[in-house]
Amino acid sequence: MNTNQTANEDTLKTLFGYMPAETLPGNFQANTMQRIHQEAISLRKRKQRLQLIGLIAGLSAIIGIGVFVFIQYVDINNIITIRRFKTNLLSLSIPPMCIQISVIALILLIFDMLFRQMYYKRHRQNY
Repeated sequence: MNTNQTANEDTLKTLFGYMPAETLPGNFQANTMQRIHQEAISLRKRKQRLQLIGLIAGLSAIIGIGVFVFIQYVDINNIITIRRFKTNLLSLSIPPMCIQISVIALILLIFDMLFRQMYYKRHRQNY
């Protein structure tokens, strides 16, 4: 194994020895740093787009679930009478479990927002 490695290294050294030495242009470092900054900007934009897509998907799912629950558990006759202000909004027959789930989801979203704010404050130099 070692003889193979040394033979490969010797072969590479001789091949690189035949190559002429070239000088780099004066603005090579500036061009390289500019490309690195452009890559970082494009990665940041891609990350922001993915976050935006995730946010839109999550919000549409939450709104869709709310509309689904509303359609499933609210009587059409009650909606018509609500528009005429003849019934009280509290008389709707929404199961307590739906209210509990929505309150739990709201609490989780608030905690998520608070934890993200704390994380971004601590790791601000990376963003």
